[in-house]
Amino acid sequence: MPNERIGRSKTRAWSAPVSQSFTITNADTPTIITGVFIGREFWYSVNGTNVTITGYSGDASVISFPTSIAGVGTVTAIGNNAFAGKTNLTKVIIPSCITTVGDNAFTGCSNLIAVYFEGNAPATFGSSVFDQTASGFTIYYTATSTGWTTSTWNGYSARIYLPKEQWPILHFTPGKAAFTLLLNQLQVGGQYQLQTSTNLLDWYDDDSVITATNTSQVHSRSFSETNVFLFFRLKANQ
Repeated sequence: MPNERIGRSKTRAWSAPVSQSFTITNADTPTIITGVFIGREFWYSVNGTNVTITGYSGDASVISFPTSIAGVGTVTAIGNNAFAGKTNLTKVIIPSCITTVGDNAFTGCSNLIAVYFEGNAPATFGSSVFDQTASGFTIYYTATSTGWTTSTWNGYSARIYLPKEQWPILHFTPGKAAFTLLLNQLQVGGQYQLQTSTNLLDWYDDDSVITATNTSQVHSRSFSETNVFLFFRLKANQ
């Protein structure tokens, strides 16, 4: 058959220690590749340039999905039953390029407490995806993404989170009888609670809740010399 090439399973390394096992099918059809992403222990399949994660052989408790496989394609899907029964998992980070999550993808991950989606809600979301996960399991999504609902989405607890690069920045300027806080990277309309501590273990709400009217704003607070707090932090109220 002149139009067909059948190859034995090979290993091709494109960036150590990652390797790719593959099978070449009919040259007139889109290339179908199956193999193992050894460096990160993800099993996958490829149709054209779309990569589906089909399994995981590792034992990490926290995993972050790759966005692409160099020279192969973009990771766009998590397959049916791909992580079912992985009781070692506690947290999962799913990038914005993944738009499909298959049936029972994480069913039975009894210690999975949180999944962080970095993009919009998946266009295709299977059945029982996060069933039989840990008590208190929650889906977290970014404030700028679309397709999500709070406080539940598709029957699962859901709430907004801020990626680290979007966390508010607090600048502290001490004065004689007051201190000044310059707050940056605020979410307009968001509410923030200033907290204080003398030991970094016990934190207490201080003053009133700050409602952001701009992405940057100044907040002042007076204090007495007998009531000096050593540590400050800003908590976003959701």
